[in-house]
Amino acid sequence: GVKGSLLPSGKPGNGSGFLGISNSGFELGIDAGKLGLYDRISGWDAFAPRGAGQLLIKSESLTWGGLAAAEGSYFLGLYRALSGVKQLVSGHHVGKEYQLRLYAARQGKYPESTLKISVGGEVLANFVPSSAGFALTVLSYTAKKRNLQVQIENVRGNGCIFVDAISVQDKSFVDASCNRSAEGFVVELVASARDGAGSKNGVSIHFRVGKAWTKTEKLCRKVSRGGVCSRSFNLPSWPERVRLLAAGPDGFGMTSLVLRKGCDERRPIQSANGRPYGKNVYWLGRGGTLPEQLELVVDPALMPSQDPRLQQSVKVPDDGNAGLHKPVSMSCGPWSSFVGSYATDGSTCNKMYAPKCGAAHTCKMKNAWIQVDLQAGFRLSHVVVWNAWEHCCRARINPFVVRFLGVSGLEIGRSAPQKMHPLWRHEGKRVDCPTSYPVRYVRIELANHVNYLVVAELQVFVAK
Repeated sequence: GVKGSLLPSGKPGNGSGFLGISNSGFELGIDAGKLGLYDRISGWDAFAPRGAGQLLIKSESLTWGGLAAAEGSYFLGLYRALSGVKQLVSGHHVGKEYQLRLYAARQGKYPESTLKISVGGEVLANFVPSSAGFALTVLSYTAKKRNLQVQIENVRGNGCIFVDAISVQDKSFVDASCNRSAEGFVVELVASARDGAGSKNGVSIHFRVGKAWTKTEKLCRKVSRGGVCSRSFNLPSWPERVRLLAAGPDGFGMTSLVLRKGCDERRPIQSANGRPYGKNVYWLGRGGTLPEQLELVVDPALMPSQDPRLQQSVKVPDDGNAGLHKPVSMSCGPWSSFVGSYATDGSTCNKMYAPKCGAAHTCKMKNAWIQVDLQAGFRLSHVVVWNAWEHCCRARINPFVVRFLGVSGLEIGRSAPQKMHPLWRHEGKRVDCPTSYPVRYVRIELANHVNYLVVAELQVFVAK
């Protein structure tokens, strides 16, 4: 975690629009001899049932699978269901839109572990985090009061959910920052603090965009141990792969490689302090036992339909619908037995309790949403939203928006408000994708009103 906010510039009160969150990265109040259950988490009101609790975990602890902190040296573990933390965040402006960002992960052997995130009593998300390491989650909300309580809770399963680097920022500052930095791709390489990790000769880099590799260019001419080097590159689109090449015989040890464009980012490698010297993904060197080059997937800005190494589950069927049978999450619900998977089961039939028919159905709430996880980044053409039900209630969805989120969870495009025709019993509305960036998550969301959201099918078509 980090003591301040998620982004390097994210210090409250510096004109960046960040609100103050105490101990946002869980670095304070650490007892190095007690990296286990805590009753108190500095800056937070922690709660847990008997026999559960909160964990403060040192980055890469083998007890917890060697998980690396998203930022800093420590992170929070919500140990078992119904444990969580909450904090009153002040400084909101009523009516303004804010963005809550955090990193979340879970233990791999507990696939049912569910993280619930709410602000001011309003549930923003209820989802199963990734088990492959920390992934960035970005949620938006409109402030109803100046002081709002942020609450993060493990609500299901016996496993541990991990959380790190929490921040809240005025969304107008986020949008402005994204627009300013959207021109080039920024590559940042961080050297580890281990002995011998610096390099006098530097590192070169090139990228695979489509089927061709770009020319090799210098990324770092020299970098000290624990230092950072970065530069901007003009690329036509997100690269599929990146290759790092040692520029000299001295060993160079890394902790992370980050690619950013606007407010979207990819982290091909990420660790708290790299790995010990040797033949692994965190070291480069020429003429010795170290690898002279490293080729990394810029996860996951691939076209999965064209890469045979990816799992069958993320390949695109012949009709181009990347959403078919993909996992679905909802803001709340389900109502009755109408779970999220109805939205990607391949059937647009919106009859209730009929064979091979049904719809994903949330509870009644403001800005209710249904989201499909494509499980990889796709360049999209359009989506088709199929309304429900056949017998009633078809005006509930109006108006709605379609939000397109990148592989890091950040919104990279949003449709204008849309409306269905309440008299049409079986309507599918096409909504074009407004971005050429790879999209991983597609969310249908009520546009600033309170109701149920009911979707018979959400089809997501890749660009040809």
